[in-house]
Amino acid sequence: MTALSAEKQWAKHDLHGHLVVLTTPFHDDLSIDYDAFRANVQKTRDLRCVTGYYVNSIFNEATALTLAERKRLTEATIAAVPKTMPVVVAIGGVPLADAIELAQHAQKAGAALLTLWPPVFGYRSRAGVMSYFRAVIESVSMPVSVYRSGLDEFGYFSSLEEVRELIAYPHVCAIKEASLSLTKYLEIVDALGDRVAVSCPLDEYWIAGRMLMPSRAPDWFLGTSRPLICETKDRPYLSELRDAANRGDGAAVEAALGRMIRITNALHTKFLEGGAHNVALTKKVTELLGYRGGKVRPPLSSPDESFLVGVREILQDAGLLKTHDQRTEVTA
Repeated sequence: MTALSAEKQWAKHDLHGHLVVLTTPFHDDLSIDYDAFRANVQKTRDLRCVTGYYVNSIFNEATALTLAERKRLTEATIAAVPKTMPVVVAIGGVPLADAIELAQHAQKAGAALLTLWPPVFGYRSRAGVMSYFRAVIESVSMPVSVYRSGLDEFGYFSSLEEVRELIAYPHVCAIKEASLSLTKYLEIVDALGDRVAVSCPLDEYWIAGRMLMPSRAPDWFLGTSRPLICETKDRPYLSELRDAANRGDGAAVEAALGRMIRITNALHTKFLEGGAHNVALTKKVTELLGYRGGKVRPPLSSPDESFLVGVREILQDAGLLKTHDQRTEVTA
């Protein structure tokens, strides 16, 4: 087999843990609250599972941001974290010329990795999508990953053959695999995992890959919001799950996975299975857990307050949200 490029070696072997995505806080006038954003970055640095950041994703409401706002969020994230923590910049939902501009800005700003979405609107031919990908990839020399998603909001699912073509570039070093199909995930890990990092943001899929094909499944999660809703400094649930999987402790994996699934099925996964991220709900959940959120930009709208009663119960049952009695005990 041909020796792997330095970028591919880095992605397969040097990255670990959860590269978290934050929500974008807005003021009442819907301008970005950059002070609140930086505060959220600092709060996540207390989480043991967080090893890096993913910015300008769906959870950042990226398609509702201007190019200038996306650039400033990239710069704000890079400035707020140590140089040892990689910052990944997502690029999508924009015309080709804007995608190239964002990619070149990310490289100049010092981001560690790009993640490219497919074009997300209108009729897309295979040749057209591949031309879009190639143009952005060839516009930079930094490491690049490709987002392969089966979600309806993307509307284009890259085939195994298309991904195989793209990873021929030496600096295309990772795939964000979010097909929402365990079969498809394991298929691509088996087919390409010896040449490129196939990173999945869903912990339950990652466990299957990590335990069944440990030499091919990397030890990191590319662009995941789950640390915001499944882990606190006192309840490091995702860290415990990852630690158990990496040491092959089946009993500990079973206990930790069951606990995580109860949270994510209600607050995250069921919406993905419906075809899209529920950004507004995630933003509200993070507020309950002490993050700063504020409004969402149209066309999104905040969840109904009555729905949040059940959300609070889920978080309290998991020990992530302290009840009044627990807060009284701590302060007594």
